[in-house]
Amino acid sequence: MVLDLPTARNALRDKCLDSLYLLTKGVLGYVDLSEESSIHADLCEFLESYDTWESGDGGVFVFRGSFKSTICSIAFPIWLAIKDRGVRILLASMIDINAMKFLGAIRKQIESNEKLKWLFPELIPKNFTKAKWSDKAACVSRPDSMIHKDSTFEAAGLGTTVTSGHFNWIIEDDTIAPRKDDFTKSYAMPTQMDIEKAIGWHE
Repeated sequence: MVLDLPTARNALRDKCLDSLYLLTKGVLGYVDLSEESSIHADLCEFLESYDTWESGDGGVFVFRGSFKSTICSIAFPIWLAIKDRGVRILLASMIDINAMKFLGAIRKQIESNEKLKWLFPELIPKNFTKAKWSDKAACVSRPDSMIHKDSTFEAAGLGTTVTSGHFNWIIEDDTIAPRKDDFTKSYAMPTQMDIEKAIGWHE
């Protein structure tokens, strides 16, 4: 059986909507993900099941180098936006530069990934210069009926005052983490003040 191009495209679209893993590896190009590593598949399946989380909250605690940030803070927000272009997501990290890096990776995917643009053209702003499209906020193309003042993706660090934001999702990635010394390259454990600051901002 040979599928024509539109049929094949629609079939792949449906598979990506069902599978965060497929979108992350096959479309977004994070090829280091492996089906042989249960952590990658399990993490994607956990995120896909967000509608079953108690109280709507989910937490991921895994070792460094497990592609946690790639999956949770880059691929997952894109997947959510594909499923609902009206979604509003706050990306938060210990410092705003880190949150902006996640947003930058998302922006680059939407701007330059030809597979993503072919599969989900409705996501792509018609004119990036006129759209909300900056280091701190980016908005996918939305139907005129979707009137939201918040962008699809917004970035914030601890201490950033986020007022009047109506977010469907707040993704906190390493809001508390060891600090790396620029000179010695060694890591220092978070202080009690760092911990209290992170908890206070979260609350």
